[in-house]
Amino acid sequence: MCKTVLLAGLVVLCAGLMQAEEAESGDIIVAKIRLVTPHYEYEWTADAEAAALADAEAAAVADAGVQPSAVFSWTALQPGREMTLAEFEREVLRTERRLVDTGLFYSVSVHVVPPRRKPLERTVVITVSDGFPYRYSGGNAFIMFGRKALGGNRASVYVYAGWNLFGVEAVHENLGNRGYLLEAAAFSHDFLPSLCDVDGAEPRNELAFRAGKFLSPDVSVALGPGLVTVADTYDRGYSFHPFGEAVLRVSRFGFLALESQWTFDSRAAWFPLDEVWKFGSSGSFSAVIAEDVFGKTIREQRVELYLSGAGGWMADDAPEALAFRLHDSGEQSVRSGYPEDELTLVSYVFASAEVRLDFGSLVFLSGFSVIPQLFVFTDAALPSPGPDWDGTVLDAYGAGLRLKFPSPVFTDVACSWGINHDGAWRVVFFVQTKK
Repeated sequence: MCKTVLLAGLVVLCAGLMQAEEAESGDIIVAKIRLVTPHYEYEWTADAEAAALADAEAAAVADAGVQPSAVFSWTALQPGREMTLAEFEREVLRTERRLVDTGLFYSVSVHVVPPRRKPLERTVVITVSDGFPYRYSGGNAFIMFGRKALGGNRASVYVYAGWNLFGVEAVHENLGNRGYLLEAAAFSHDFLPSLCDVDGAEPRNELAFRAGKFLSPDVSVALGPGLVTVADTYDRGYSFHPFGEAVLRVSRFGFLALESQWTFDSRAAWFPLDEVWKFGSSGSFSAVIAEDVFGKTIREQRVELYLSGAGGWMADDAPEALAFRLHDSGEQSVRSGYPEDELTLVSYVFASAEVRLDFGSLVFLSGFSVIPQLFVFTDAALPSPGPDWDGTVLDAYGAGLRLKFPSPVFTDVACSWGINHDGAWRVVFFVQTKK
């Protein structure tokens, strides 16, 4: 009798251990996702009713909030999806970082509710506050005004106006709540300088329309037609360069040894009238390598490593109007005293590195703050790389100051001084807005 009881006890113990091991190593199941906002709450389950979603979206639109379908488009978590525990934990972190990175919410929290009955099921709770949907920015002699979250969805419009730039840009990133993408843009460069007969100013216009899809919250593809027109102030004529373009974009957060983010953008365009292909790719990697440099009593202080690279290729006989411009192309600029024509290239390879120090947060007015950032940098570009490369390196070394305006402005203003190995230097002023 004792042997029988002992044997039965061992069987029960082994079964329990096997079940516990299976619960530890088996796949996690996302049971439901609960969204909490100041205006509504919505619970997304595998059998959620359409009426409940419609009520939540109506409440979001009525209170100028963000719809549930828009919030859920920034996560790969879905009710009923099976994931390993490690994948699940990484996606929870990525979901929170993506929502913060949108700039649409003053605060974001994504946490997991422990299971009550079924050890493999998880409930995810996403809590977001209201945000500031407007965007204000500018650049070298132009200003920009934008509005995000139109209709509570991932729709945005931006208007540019100034001395050397006019334009409008409209984007919808979640058509039909299916992740379909539409982009349209029209820009005119140097229109006013050309009217005022500024030396070398030739108006350049760009039109583009793209349609595509988000393959995941981090990856999107799009393609569509476009047109570049360039005026010749001497002949008073225009050259037309229609094209078709395909675009791949990736933006991903990592949480291994360091909290990091990397981005990648690759484009291929065909210009049928010029019979020219144009290929270009760019990418960046950033990681926080130290925090609380001056103690924990000062907010927003960290040391960040930022690396970026780019490359482009066209045939040597391609029109100059289609060339790559490394003089004033934002993060793909060589920030030293080379003339603009020397940084206008038909093919190139570019690399840049920055070490950035945020040394605190300063509050001004009511609800506004600025984070001063000092940085040192080096840039290098190889024109026409390949077997016939002549050894030319276009370089820059320098330092600068960046003022980072977080929520609700979401704009960085940077001023840098850079010099090259020939001793030629220049000061670069650059404004970037989080769209």
